[in-house]
Amino acid sequence: MDASPIPIPRASDAQVLADARRRAVYLFVSKGHHPVTVNEVADAFNIHRNAAKHHLDRLLEAGLLQAEFKRVNGRRGPGAGRPSKLYTATDVEVSFSVPERHYDLLAHLLLQALTRGDDLETVGARFGRELGEATKAEYPDADVTDGVHRALDRLGFRPRVECDEGGTLWITTENCPFAGVAAGAPEGEVCRLDHSIITGVLDAFGAPSDVAGRTSIAAGHDVCVREVTPRC
Repeated sequence: MDASPIPIPRASDAQVLADARRRAVYLFVSKGHHPVTVNEVADAFNIHRNAAKHHLDRLLEAGLLQAEFKRVNGRRGPGAGRPSKLYTATDVEVSFSVPERHYDLLAHLLLQALTRGDDLETVGARFGRELGEATKAEYPDADVTDGVHRALDRLGFRPRVECDEGGTLWITTENCPFAGVAAGAPEGEVCRLDHSIITGVLDAFGAPSDVAGRTSIAAGHDVCVREVTPRC
């Protein structure tokens, strides 16, 4: 078996900034000369008000922003309306990098497909099993949900792995380590490889499953969402 370049987990000064949109919102607020409202952020990025509030509140929870309630129209007393929530950056020194990429790994896997004659699904699943087994060895008590999360986090996917009330397992990732190539793949080849890697990881944790993509960063969505069957 060929040795596969499995990256080790990386430390991040502010993991919340791994999301590109949220990082842009943080920079917008931190470089502004006045406190901003949810509506200002929504207008600046042409996104729904709820999406803007979600990003701002995540930054608030992380301690990167602070907030106060204040009436922006200067009116007081009855009829003045509810005060607005105003966000400003804290004085926390933040250091962050661009989203993690692993084009070396992608090239390694594609080369396997070319030289061995294997299809992408076989190559991805094989690597996924290797990654899953390596993660199991490091975290022997991890269950499927935790194990898949840890395995994908090692590759910089920034994953969220959860079961909904109906028992369906959903895997959402804020970053794609193969993003630049995936966006230019005409037939979704890189996304197929992505799904196969996750399938292999699940298999390594004793949960053989089919993985179906529901949204994709390569297609212009903010996150990749995958539905896993059978149910968890």
